[in-house]
Amino acid sequence: MIFVILTIPILLLFTYAMLMYPPSVYYKIKIKNELKKDTRIEKLTYFEHFLGFWDDNRFNIGLELKDDKSILVRREEDEYQGIIEIDNYKIHVLEFNFNTDPDNFHSNYIPGNGIYYTEGLKGWVLQIMLNKPEGYFYNLDDYINYYDEIKEIIEKIYSENRIPGEDVIPEDSWFIKDTDKWGDDNEFSNYMGYVIVDENNRVKIYVDKIRD
Repeated sequence: MIFVILTIPILLLFTYAMLMYPPSVYYKIKIKNELKKDTRIEKLTYFEHFLGFWDDNRFNIGLELKDDKSILVRREEDEYQGIIEIDNYKIHVLEFNFNTDPDNFHSNYIPGNGIYYTEGLKGWVLQIMLNKPEGYFYNLDDYINYYDEIKEIIEKIYSENRIPGEDVIPEDSWFIKDTDKWGDDNEFSNYMGYVIVDENNRVKIYVDKIRD
């Protein structure tokens, strides 16, 4: 009886807390408090909380930095995983995966062989493009510290012709299994936005200007 009496107010308190502070509000407050500690950040300009493929907490976080700089980054739980926008550029990516090895690193986060659409550029691709060791671009510091280098690459990709094959995935989908539609490495080798990750993985990077 005592257990029941104690349980009811606890449940009511929990329900009240969830109504007053749903997860998105809780995480926004938590992340804003973290960002306040970095003097390079002027303010939080955008915040979106959603659940990932494995029900992990994911966030799109827009930041205005000092010196007229701005970024929109992707965070998964406590790790930063990629960049979606930098300054007035938005990044889209097609990923090619043909993996026959179940222990391959990249097989851990994709459901199977095929061509994938991704909003933003993942941190492990930036590692390759900027010639950084594994472990870079999993924290916000790296995206701020290498802002100018990232922007320079993105501007160069924007200024070159777009890599063929951007429209292979239908608008109502984010994945196709037909890897034959990817094309040939020799056809894309001169594009800065074409990254050969390893023998089974490739990336095509597309950049759009979202503001003048």
